[in-house]
Amino acid sequence: MRREGLFTRGDRTFGSLHKLLLEGPVYASIDLADTDEKRRFLRQAHPIFFMPLERAGIDPFKDKFPLTLRYEGTMRGTGGLRLAGEDCRTTVAGLYAAGDAASRERVMGAVSGGGAYNASWAICSGCWSGRGAARHALGAGKSGGPDRRALKPVGRHGLEAGRETDAPIDTTALVGDIQRDVLPLNINFYRSESGVAGALGRLDALREALGGSVPGTVQGRVRAREAAGMLTVARWMYTAALARKETRGLAALTEYPALDPRQTHRLILSGIDGIAVGTERVPHAEELGRADGQAKGEAS
Repeated sequence: MRREGLFTRGDRTFGSLHKLLLEGPVYASIDLADTDEKRRFLRQAHPIFFMPLERAGIDPFKDKFPLTLRYEGTMRGTGGLRLAGEDCRTTVAGLYAAGDAASRERVMGAVSGGGAYNASWAICSGCWSGRGAARHALGAGKSGGPDRRALKPVGRHGLEAGRETDAPIDTTALVGDIQRDVLPLNINFYRSESGVAGALGRLDALREALGGSVPGTVQGRVRAREAAGMLTVARWMYTAALARKETRGLAALTEYPALDPRQTHRLILSGIDGIAVGTERVPHAEELGRADGQAKGEAS
């Protein structure tokens, strides 16, 4: 890896990507693959890696290409919609979740699943949720006639149902404000109680911006709903981060660098305007706590 501007000759440097990005742009090149055999091996080992580079006209074996970090939400992280049954239903009647949208905590705990686990989870949960949703849909019309349930939308934020003023929602400004408290590494990667609490306070203050009128175009309505989703997920994320006063898996706080066996539980968040935090017991958590205590006793 090379840090632009820090070494005028483009000298190689080593270290954690997230730390180097705090100092400036980071670039990489695979120029040590200096034979056809090495390059062929790399292409066969990971062909998808080269596709976006070649589309951009970059020769990764000769040219420098930028490195950065992307926030993938629940895609490679933890958390997601809480599943309320083995058919992958949620607490919203008729709503089923699978794959990246559903929480994988019961499978992977507090760590990222990685490719194999995530792929198997996507396949299995997709089958389970599909069967569950089909049974639910078929059951709604068991009377033999058309489905005459009195349905109403449950969504409100970023929709006309939640409008409180005639002023239009400025989605561009709102998304920018959200990103300023989510994207910086010194807030969201190197987490501290003060940093996370400050970001959460600013995000909470943005809720009023969702009370404006929604643009009339399809694109505008989608953009408003996306902004509402971004804001809600960011507030859930930081609320959960402050509730877990330890470092466990992907969850970390500077003030609490160690794992606490007494916090071997899942956090359950609910609500949008006001967010409530509950806990869910993890099977065998007491055994883990006793084992940790015994290990500390033997060490002393």
